Order: sequence, then C-alpha cells, then structure tokens
Amino acid sequence: MKKILAVWVALCTMICLACVATPEQEYVTHKNTEEMLKKAAQTPAAFSDSEQKDLRELYEIPYSFACTESYCEGHFVLTVSADIEVPKSSSLPIVRVEQGRFSQEMIYRLYHYLSKERAFVYKAETQLTKDQIANIVVALEERIQQETDEALIEHLEEQIASYKKQYETAPQTVQEESCDGTFRPIPVYARNGELLCTYTGIDALTRDADEPPAFFCVTNPDPDAASTWMDGQMGLQEAVLSYDDTRIIGQDGESDCLYIGNLDDPTYAQLSFRPREAMEVVRRFWDEVGIYEIQIDSIYWDMNAEQPSYEVVCTRTVQGVPCACLNKITLGNDYSRMWSYETISVFVDQEGIYSLSWEAPLSLKETVVENATLLPFNEVEKLLFTNMERIYGAGIHYKNGDRIYGTTLEEQITIDRITLSLQRINEQNYFDSALLVPAWNFYGESRVIAIESNAEYTETERPRSPFLSINAIDGSIIDPALGY
Repeated sequence: MKKILAVWVALCTMICLACVATPEQEYVTHKNTEEMLKKAAQTPAAFSDSEQKDLRELYEIPYSFACTESYCEGHFVLTVSADIEVPKSSSLPIVRVEQGRFSQEMIYRLYHYLSKERAFVYKAETQLTKDQIANIVVALEERIQQETDEALIEHLEEQIASYKKQYETAPQTVQEESCDGTFRPIPVYARNGELLCTYTGIDALTRDADEPPAFFCVTNPDPDAASTWMDGQMGLQEAVLSYDDTRIIGQDGESDCLYIGNLDDPTYAQLSFRPREAMEVVRRFWDEVGIYEIQIDSIYWDMNAEQPSYEVVCTRTVQGVPCACLNKITLGNDYSRMWSYETISVFVDQEGIYSLSWEAPLSLKETVVENATLLPFNEVEKLLFTNMERIYGAGIHYKNGDRIYGTTLEEQITIDRITLSLQRINEQNYFDSALLVPAWNFYGESRVIAIESNAEYTETERPRSPFLSINAIDGSIIDPALGY
C-alpha cells in the first residue's frame, strides 16, 4: 500500500500550540541585523588583553536573582527567584547556521545502540500480515486485563478495533528485509496516489509476535522534497529522527510531565529510579554513540507512568555554549522559511531508553563574530521588568469591576530559571540561513484567573518556551515565533 506522509502538519500544529500567553499587540519589529553585529564586534570597556575575565565578571552577572514586582494595581504580579545559568566560557560567538540533515555515519551509531535488543526490518509497502495482526490483538487484549486506568483501557480498545479492521484486508505473507540502519530512498505519494518525490531516510519497525512493535524512523529531506507541497499542506520540511519502543504506551505526553527544578527534592528520594540516575543514563548514551556536542538542558517526570520515567530534554552546544530550548516553530515570512527550532528529547526508565525524538538539527556554516560584546546584566534586569509588564500586563482587565468575556482578571508569573545561551534569529537578506546569537531567556510558570461564560476559572501552566527572550547584545526583545 502506498505511503502517505502527512504527520508533519500535525507535528507543526502541536509545536505552535505549546506556547506562552499571547500579547494583545505585536511587541517586536524586525531588527537591523547589521547594527546588532557591529555592536557585538565592539570591545567591552571592561576587557583588557592582559586580564582575561569570565562572563560573570565581565558583565557583572550574579549567581542568583530574586525580586517581586506588582503591576496593574496588584492584578499582575511578577516574581523572580532563580539561579542564573551562564556558560562556562570566556566568550560567546555569533554563528551562521542552516537547516541540517542526519549523516549516515551518525545514524549508524544511534541505530545500533537503540536496536541492540530488538530486530528491526525495513517497512514494506504493504500492511501487516494476518498472523502479525492476530498476535498484536492478543497481546493488547492481555494488556487490558492487567490495566485499571480507564483512559488507557479505552486507548487499547481503540487500537484493537483498528487492528481488527486491518485484519480483514491484510495479506497472509509479506517480504521484508532486515534493517541495518542504512538510508534508503522513500517515496512520498499524494492522496490521489501520485508520486510527489522521494526522500532519504529509514522507516523500520519490529515484528515481534508477543509485544507491540518498536519504530525507528529518519527523515532527511532532499532539496526537491523540502519544497514539496502535498494537497495544499507542507510535506517534508526538515530532518527528523524518531525512535519509539511501544512497550510503554502513552508515557511520553508532555501534559503528563512535571518539570524538575530541584533534583534534591525529597519527593524523588523515595523513587526506585531517580532523576539523577535518568540523567546519567542519557549522558552515557551520548558518550557511547560519540555525539559529544549534545548536553542535558532539563528533565521532566512522568507522574502517570507505572514506574518512574523521565523526559530528559537535551540541547546542542556550539563552541561549548548551549543553545536555548524553544518548543516552538518559526512561522514563514518575508525573511525566512517555516523552520522548527532544534529539539531533542530522550525518554528513559529503569530498563533504559524507550524513546528518542530529535527534530530540525542545525548545520553550522561559519563564525560571524568570535567574541560578542554583551549588555551588562543590570541593563538586562531593567528590560525584564519593563517588557514583562508591557507584554503580559496589557492583557489584564480589572478596572471599574469590568468582567469581560474571555479575559484575564489576574495573573502571577514566577520566573525560576534564567539562562544565557545561543538562540537562533533570522538574518536580513539570508532566507535559507539564520544566526545563533547570545540571548537571555526567562522560564517559569504562570497562574491565571480568567473569566469565560460568566464563570471564573484558575489555570496554572508551565510552558516549555520562555516567557521572555532578550537579545543579550542590543537588548531587543525576540519573538521566537517570528524568528527575530
């Protein structure tokens, strides 16, 4: 059966939805990239060749920052209580990057590590066989007998119904070749059966009779495939690696994961598999596959899993400096194409890594500025409070007792993580590339009291993306969705 590739549209939609509160009006305009680069190339007054200073000393960056400010007659409260994460480097570069692809050599290493306990085959252009479907149905039915979670039982029953429907038209046998991690040309068909293009990648799975399949998929869009539109929807836009061992069902949902800000919280000491152990598994993984430029950024705990399980969010380092984690996508505009920010998540439990998602890898082109000059932190601090009030305070309606449908009455934002890292921004006159520039990002959670349908409700959220991004060179506010 011919394959139809439509998963990217859903993926992009989910990324766009995972964002922080939206201001009522646009709060950034396109920046002058040339002026920013000139500022970055200036030598700091506090710097001398005879005395090499680290970033904290050079830019007067404290180790932590705590403050509370109240706006809008107390209806918007901003609390900052965070350690300040600064790269262990004496300089921050500006680097030009473009959309990257996965190399065959890298995929070999990743594939052989992740597949060492299971036998994968290249997915044939046919359905599962009748025997394979029957075995899967039996395994799922046995799983239902062991479950008590109603939502999971309903999910399993839907899977069984789907497999039984496939069984009616499934073939008796199918010829599939053992997978060794080698790229193959994979055709992409439109819904009407027309061949649109091919891309280089892997589409493999396991065929174990006694357990659900595991999947190993790589999409490496070729130049012609990257610009292909399928029935009015974007098809292959950027490279994606996805490994998923479905021995664990439904454990990797973002909404079920709790951010772990304090690894020493007594809550985790009682667990049979602790956050620090999960992080060590992931560190060893990157070392063993020889990908040393990836490091851990943060970790989340899946509280709904049967056994302690974690999502370990990782990020790329460039010249030893980490890149900002932004769970967003840059929308296409006059300055750049639609382009997801690079995201890397490793899911792990006591048995090991059961899922890996790596999207939109970067390719480094050239260093534009070797040692960018930054603003002192006291200026960044002023920009934080000024812009948080302007952006988030503007959406609060409270005067004269107004109760307006669908509006926010009160909001509390707590910033508990501040990072200085490299962040991708669009560059004027460069449609197919962008710049990694030093930026301050402020992460945390919000508590909103709003009104809808004449009823008040309270909502607490911790978005994966920062509440505010500040260009560390010129102090301009970066909107990740716009890319500048």
